[in-house]
Amino acid sequence: MVAYTLDQAQRDIAALRGQIAHLQANATFLNVNVATQLTLPDGGIWTSAGPSGGSPWQVGRTQASTATHTLGNSASVAILSDAWTIPAGDAKVGSTYVIEVPLVGTQETANLHLGVQFNGSGSTDLCPVGTVVVTVAGHGIVGTARVYFRCTATGSGGNMACWIDGVLSDSTINRGNVPGLAVLTGYNGTNSFNTTISNTIAMEGFWSATSAGQTITGNGSTYIRMGP
Repeated sequence: MVAYTLDQAQRDIAALRGQIAHLQANATFLNVNVATQLTLPDGGIWTSAGPSGGSPWQVGRTQASTATHTLGNSASVAILSDAWTIPAGDAKVGSTYVIEVPLVGTQETANLHLGVQFNGSGSTDLCPVGTVVVTVAGHGIVGTARVYFRCTATGSGGNMACWIDGVLSDSTINRGNVPGLAVLTGYNGTNSFNTTISNTIAMEGFWSATSAGQTITGNGSTYIRMGP
């Protein structure tokens, strides 16, 4: 049996106190730097007050709106989603932005065109939806459309490739009947886009001609950012 003297016990207690003090000091340091500050891969800093420096959207992000947007009996372009913002400098090559919109309306004898709009003007038509969607003029249409924006070049002479997917169907009959179903497809690879300034993007639509009773409403929208 080994004797454990009072002097040895006091020395061990003193050493233990020193270790505890060291751990407390390091724990305080880690709490400050991990809990209140995060350095992002692009050099930006994220604190409890929000992002600063670098790209504020470095981390993937989703936003949503309940605002509705309606295209009535008009051959003119109207937005079917909120105009969502891409901040200046946010888009990198490969950055992808998606707007998803649930659509409900009535189709008569005109084709419905769906596409994208930049900065509140113009139209990039991606998908003409023929009247084959409805089995009888005046039937309801329902579905979900998604438009995609992918940055392929940055700077003042940057570029966005855009495409669409989704499905619309005749809501007056059983879903999935053919005719009565439209798969949304379309692509446009060339859209001038200045990444050095703030821009807005939206889903838009127009009818190929006026036809009494036709209408389509975007019932809110979801905005998703992906990539670098």
